Amino acid sequence: MTLAVEDDPRKVCDDVNLYNMDEMLKYFATFEKLSGTREAERAVQYIIDRLKQYGVECEKYVFDAYISNPLCSTLEIIGKKYRMESRPRSFSKDCPYGIEGEIIFDPYSAGSTLSTKELDLFYEKFKNKIVLSYSYDEGYAKKIEKYGAIGLIQIWPSKEDALHEDTVGAVWGTPTLDSEYFLLDIPVISIKNSDGAMLESLLQKERIQVKFYSNVDTKVCKVSLPVARIQGKSEDFVLLSGHYDTWYEGMTDNGASNAACLEAARILSANKEQLLRSVRIAWWPGHSNGRYMGSTWYCDNFWDLLYEHCVAHINTDCIGSKDTNAVFVKTTLWEGKNFIGDIVKDITGDDPAEYGRIGRGADQSFWGSRIPIHIMTRHEVSRENRIFACPGAGVWWWHTTEDTYDKIDKEILMKDTKILIETVYKLATAEVLPHDFDSYFDNSRRILEKVDHNSDKEFDFNDMYLWLEALRKKTKYIFEQQNLSVDMHNRLMKLIGGEMNRLMYSYSSRYEHDAAIATQLFPYISAVNGIYKNNTGEKEYLFIKTEFVRQRNRFITEIKYIIKEADLILSTWRS
Repeated sequence: MTLAVEDDPRKVCDDVNLYNMDEMLKYFATFEKLSGTREAERAVQYIIDRLKQYGVECEKYVFDAYISNPLCSTLEIIGKKYRMESRPRSFSKDCPYGIEGEIIFDPYSAGSTLSTKELDLFYEKFKNKIVLSYSYDEGYAKKIEKYGAIGLIQIWPSKEDALHEDTVGAVWGTPTLDSEYFLLDIPVISIKNSDGAMLESLLQKERIQVKFYSNVDTKVCKVSLPVARIQGKSEDFVLLSGHYDTWYEGMTDNGASNAACLEAARILSANKEQLLRSVRIAWWPGHSNGRYMGSTWYCDNFWDLLYEHCVAHINTDCIGSKDTNAVFVKTTLWEGKNFIGDIVKDITGDDPAEYGRIGRGADQSFWGSRIPIHIMTRHEVSRENRIFACPGAGVWWWHTTEDTYDKIDKEILMKDTKILIETVYKLATAEVLPHDFDSYFDNSRRILEKVDHNSDKEFDFNDMYLWLEALRKKTKYIFEQQNLSVDMHNRLMKLIGGEMNRLMYSYSSRYEHDAAIATQLFPYISAVNGIYKNNTGEKEYLFIKTEFVRQRNRFITEIKYIIKEADLILSTWRS
């Protein structure tokens, strides 16, 4: 059953002031905000000035960052005097003198039924070629580099007449001595869908030689991170966050969220006497051109604070967008569907269109720091109406020069902001953190079973099922204890929910950050999905099996640790 949060007839989100937000939006719309630039510092100063105006305590942290800014690129077909528009990718190789070579098209990049063994044989054709592909996956770019490709031309998958900025950085946050080896060493540029279709058509008739130049400015520079603190009755806190750096004006990504976070600071500060927990609000640098380095820096440098006291991370990205029509909820589901579903229904009149997993993006840098609740909500284009291959809200102007003030829908922005503020307020004022652990453990079991049923029998899941069920029973037993104090209740939820989220969403140690490559839930356990001896190369099968065994060991041992620590906490409480 889901433990209900105490009803509060008063909604602080009703105090959202559209005039305030519009004033902020109009200011953010006057300049670009790439991290590491003077304009970005201008945005930081505005945020700090606003916080001081509202009487909100704040800090500005300044530190070194590894930033990659795409500058320009050109692409021409040799012998045809034909040039097409393109953009280089952040964290791809700077190639000012250009590369020249034959194009090879990857027909399987838009989707394939080939086995991994068959794909490996095909990838061997990439040696010394420039690959033309529909894939935007960082892992794919690194893989074709391994097979000897000298460059990559990415075709945008949908047909809007726009060039989108993006990254092929496979390292999450600032590289380390180990992760620097994941940095890409080939140039990558992007072209429009129409130009890609033209190249694909030409390749069906003849061999094509192309030359392209790519300028990418990758360097270490200073960045700033403003953080607001609203003190509640406890040092435990809810973290609200969104990135302030943008491609171009970036009004829906992420100017609207910046304004919403400032409005949240104003309203929550005015109601701080009601807060049982504190609230911290962070505006991240380096989201786009630093691959989430701002949030990883904060996690690394405030590790103990997060590990001991952060009970929820509410991230906001791409809210308030025109042409969106449905609320999507991204969540680990520890708090249960009813908690956020009731907030959405109360504010919009409709249930959420979808509850989905949190993806590998949007500054989700806190899986190791024992945070039980992670939520992101926003209006998006509904699934049936989505025609653009754009992340975020699913709108065509994502990461383009056209993400301007006119793309904001004020009514949608009001709703998204109210949902955001009400979510934070309820989490900061509820005596007992919301949870629905039965649904959470049911969902965990279903994920594992799906992979188990679609993989070779050599991948043994049985002990994982046994220990997952043992933890479920232990959790049920704990929360059935009579007279369990509120503090102990929440402490145990932070332990169990936070540690289970780490197992579900990451594969490395609690102190590291996984690669910035798309993965499934229970990554590297789920990597065996669809893997059988007869459809996988001998070497790859051995590598996958080795990783699976290690991750299975991690899963079982970590669950044993959770149970032991929970027993120790209970023993201390009883004594």
